Amino acid sequence: MAAPVPLRAAITQMQASNGVQTIRFEIPGSAAIMLTSPLPALAGQSIVLDGSASPDLRINGAGWPMLKFLSGGSGQTIRFDHMNLRGGSNGDGGGCVDVKSAGTLLVFDSTFDSCFSSGPAASGSGGGAIRTNGSLRLTRTRFTNNASSDAGIVNLSNGGGAVSSSGSSVLIESTRFIGNHTDATPANATTCRGGSGGALALNLPDGGSATLVDVQFINNASGCPSTGSRQAGSGGALALFGQGSNSIASLDRVYFGQNEAFEAGAIAGFSVRLIVTNGTFFENTGFSVGAIYMLTRTGSPATTIQLRNSTFARNASSFGSSAAHLQLQRWRHDQRGAQHRVRQTAVRPGVRSSHCRRPVRRPGLHQR
Repeated sequence: MAAPVPLRAAITQMQASNGVQTIRFEIPGSAAIMLTSPLPALAGQSIVLDGSASPDLRINGAGWPMLKFLSGGSGQTIRFDHMNLRGGSNGDGGGCVDVKSAGTLLVFDSTFDSCFSSGPAASGSGGGAIRTNGSLRLTRTRFTNNASSDAGIVNLSNGGGAVSSSGSSVLIESTRFIGNHTDATPANATTCRGGSGGALALNLPDGGSATLVDVQFINNASGCPSTGSRQAGSGGALALFGQGSNSIASLDRVYFGQNEAFEAGAIAGFSVRLIVTNGTFFENTGFSVGAIYMLTRTGSPATTIQLRNSTFARNASSFGSSAAHLQLQRWRHDQRGAQHRVRQTAVRPGVRSSHCRRPVRRPGLHQR
């Protein structure tokens, strides 16, 4: 746009065109845009929000929904460059960015802080900062203190404290997830279970793939705030849901440190093929399984894992028969419908496998 205009007006003006639409922020010095109501929804085949000329600009949702993309086919492309978003809140997902279309979301050199998703909607909640249904790329991006909550609805679907993705292609590189969480509501005085992927939840279809390279997950949790517990759900850092061996998640040069959940402080995987190369898992904790939990449910496709040149150190599980580092499990139902564990492989402290190096700490890495 040739002349400077307010953000809300810029969105309204560019919606007249369904082609390439660009909002470029050129605000000198440190500045903030504070919302006082929800922004208009965006639509179009190519949408770009570029903050590279305003590195100190912050856009604060102040508890309102921020950037929504409600329509657009698989050919739609949405791109964020050098955007700093915080404080957005949405009732069913994507507190700062909600992509309900099947388009591709590309995010470069951006920051998402304190975005929030709460879930009164029947479809559930997810993606405190970002929810997307199409392909996703995150490059050199930072997610801090984002959250997704069930809004007091016990057992409501709730995944991805920072990001929830249901697309068939995911690429995340040189990105940091720090202090994000999913929040569950107690069912009674003694039971509080729910939530998955304190930082990141990926739902991979048959043939879908996710690649994570140089990604750090630090101090994320799937917890129960009303009881003070950080151990309520599955996958304190990352939850993976797939359709079997054709749903593949490949992780290289990843670090998981001080993450917590009820099942698997670091990674929980269900009907997915997980490949981890050059991974470090340090001080992740869970009531059941400290670092990685891979489960094949009755009637579901198999869950598998390959570990290469990876380090496990000081992970911990509170439940006596569960593993500190890695547990693979399969369930079946008997004639009365009850579940039984029929096979389990566990890696506990002091146990070495051909795929795992001796547990050692890598000083300083988790503080990058």
